[in-house]
Amino acid sequence: MYFQKAADALTATGGGLPSATENLGVAQLKDKEPARGSAIPDVPAVPSLNLPPPERTFAPPVQPSTVPTGFAAQPGPKGGGFLPEKKVGNPIPPVDPREIQLPSRDKIFTVYNDPELERAIMFQTIRDRIAITEKQIREEKDPGEIQKQERTLQELKAIKEPKDSGYQFPPLPVISSPGVAYQPKTAAYAPHTMYLEPGYVVHRRLHFEERNAERQGWDLGPLSTLVSAGTFYRNVLLWPQSLVSGCRTGFWDTSAGKCLPGSPSPYYLYPPGLTLTGTVAEAGIITGAAFLFP
Repeated sequence: MYFQKAADALTATGGGLPSATENLGVAQLKDKEPARGSAIPDVPAVPSLNLPPPERTFAPPVQPSTVPTGFAAQPGPKGGGFLPEKKVGNPIPPVDPREIQLPSRDKIFTVYNDPELERAIMFQTIRDRIAITEKQIREEKDPGEIQKQERTLQELKAIKEPKDSGYQFPPLPVISSPGVAYQPKTAAYAPHTMYLEPGYVVHRRLHFEERNAERQGWDLGPLSTLVSAGTFYRNVLLWPQSLVSGCRTGFWDTSAGKCLPGSPSPYYLYPPGLTLTGTVAEAGIITGAAFLFP
């Protein structure tokens, strides 16, 4: 069953068998005059209002001009990178190969005396003036100045001996008359004595020294008493051996090679320092004491 509802109707109407077109899913409408809406009346034109002109026009505030300074004021790189598009610079003039070659060995290790040194300096000065004059001739535009420079150049090239050029070193001042022997300033000083003292002390051998506690300042707390007592009794037992060994190694000792008193150092375990001479004497004393005190 199908229902139909007009566009301006409040309720649906109809009902019945569907027609052929209804099978195609198309709704059938009855012949009915379409609804017409009511006519819209003409709206009269609204007259335009004559508004007075504004008292003043609005202008945006003027922004202060910011001039970059420092690094921001520097121009940025041009082109594809920091390198200039075209190299600008003076061309490198050619250099005479003779000026960049090392001289021979006899000239490298030659020491000039005063006359030879003055002569070499004069020759080099003349060569430098020739090079400067040739450069001025190439760059000069005035013909009169060029002729003057050419005459100067010919005069410089004609010099065979530096003395002929007018160059000479000023004479050395006479400090003392000839024949006066040199007297050093310290010759009149009174002789002094300088003492060189060694950096160590020589003393008699310390047979009962406990270096870790007495020299380095080690403190083992409650164990210090036991360690010091054990070291003392060991030294008493080995005292004959230490005393007789001085006959061979000497009865003197030094502080050379030892840490200074109070220096932070590790706890050393010193060997007893047994020697063949001291061991024989120690054995003899113990054997004799056994016979004397049975």
